[in-house]
Amino acid sequence: MVDGKFGKVIFQKICQLFAPSTSAASYMLAGIASKPASQRIGSIFITNAIAHTKEDTTIEICCNLLKNNVVEIGVHDYGQGIAEKDLPRIFERFYRADPSRTTNGHYGLGLSVAKSLAEQQSLHIGARNTPGGGAMFYICTQ
Repeated sequence: MVDGKFGKVIFQKICQLFAPSTSAASYMLAGIASKPASQRIGSIFITNAIAHTKEDTTIEICCNLLKNNVVEIGVHDYGQGIAEKDLPRIFERFYRADPSRTTNGHYGLGLSVAKSLAEQQSLHIGARNTPGGGAMFYICTQ
């Protein structure tokens, strides 16, 4: 299990690696990475990825430059993914897509906290299943 501080540091360091240039997108990425709320969101995503991925499986942290200099930062796991019926509700407080995980010490609050933090920072947050299995949780600059 990764603690919140470790997840924040990982997220911030990885964002710094993705933002070495002087482009507008790099400045936006550096701005996201420096905000404690964004670091907390990254930590929540990393912790979730670890919890939902089998041992010895890769977890990827990626940065994408989308249209109009929109920057997307995502955490991609190769776990079981999220059932399509659960995707619209995944950021609701106390929602659990997998009821069998009720005894793992988690209470279904992390993703709702991430959503609240993203809204406070005017960031967009989302989740999607990925080709080949797993899910990607992301934040982006609208």
